[in-house]
Amino acid sequence: MNNLTIALIDDTDLSKPGKGQQTRTFELYSRISKYFDIKLFLQKLSNPSMLSWASEINVIKSLPGKLSTWIGNIDSLQKIISKIGEADIIIAEHIYGINRWAPIASKIKNIPYIYDSHGNEIEVCESDIKCLASILPFERYMYKNADLIFAISEEVSNNASKFYGIKKEKFEVLLPGIRKINCKGKSQDIINKLKLWGVNNNNVIAITHGSLNYKPNLDSLKTLLSLSKGAKKTYNVVFVVAGKSNIMKPGWLSDSVLYIGFVNNIDELLCSADVALSLNVSGTGIHMKVLDYLSAGLPLIATPKSIAGIPKNSLKGYPLIVIEPNNFINLGELVIKLTSKFNGPQSGKAILPTWDEQAELFVRKLNSFLF
Repeated sequence: MNNLTIALIDDTDLSKPGKGQQTRTFELYSRISKYFDIKLFLQKLSNPSMLSWASEINVIKSLPGKLSTWIGNIDSLQKIISKIGEADIIIAEHIYGINRWAPIASKIKNIPYIYDSHGNEIEVCESDIKCLASILPFERYMYKNADLIFAISEEVSNNASKFYGIKKEKFEVLLPGIRKINCKGKSQDIINKLKLWGVNNNNVIAITHGSLNYKPNLDSLKTLLSLSKGAKKTYNVVFVVAGKSNIMKPGWLSDSVLYIGFVNNIDELLCSADVALSLNVSGTGIHMKVLDYLSAGLPLIATPKSIAGIPKNSLKGYPLIVIEPNNFINLGELVIKLTSKFNGPQSGKAILPTWDEQAELFVRKLNSFLF
């Protein structure tokens, strides 16, 4: 039995770790479970076997539909309180749904509350008044009531401290880790899928992935479409886009951009690519897909926003081209420029910690806070 018990609250389905925030939470806390007992409090659960590392799993139902994102009913608070038991600490992973009960539960149970910040949601709003009104009070509430805040990057920590007036001493930076991806050639399944759409072995494959139901990713797709015209014909480059979409079906989106839908095994896609790109100009925290590309060692074309939060010295010597999207850029030309020197997985090595190392750092920081 471990010495401490963490009550971890998350409004997502951690048993399906396919999105940025979910990936970080799953990768980190599955490793932290080697040191502490972890009681999970989730709004959704589809595959309990994926969470065998948790000491206990509790599904806390909230209000139906989109209301569950914004409002947690009083029953969910009562259930959390009754199930927390002798937990030593409460950690909330987001500002939505049942996460919002964490500060209240910590006061009722008289145990510390930690907010694990994946990014500042307020940054997504820009000047959208409706968005600001719906997010600002809740994010301020989650930050202000925390006894300790883990921030995904120094940038997130600095911005939150400045915007919400929180002392920097309250923050601890805990970068996401990189995975160990050992590519042993291209995936035959990916090759066959691309062949169905007329992509051949001679094409240079540039990949990008992420849910297209997430506006920053959809915006980056629009940028890709505008900057890749004629790339297949002129440079033999095919841009392959993977990710969920509620409105698009797999197929060619332009003469050079192919959408293949959701990919179950992202590592197979990474191992089948020549280069990766991330064209995000908005979003919060660190873009987890970039960490996938760095884990695979793929040559990378990225915007400053895409690599924001990643320490600059971590990318020293990495095969990387940083761009500001504009009408004068031809992505096909940039891909050829990059792949003329670096091509495929293991082309570069980012100087970043692994998830195991970050779990150890989390344990040290938490013990320092508690004791």
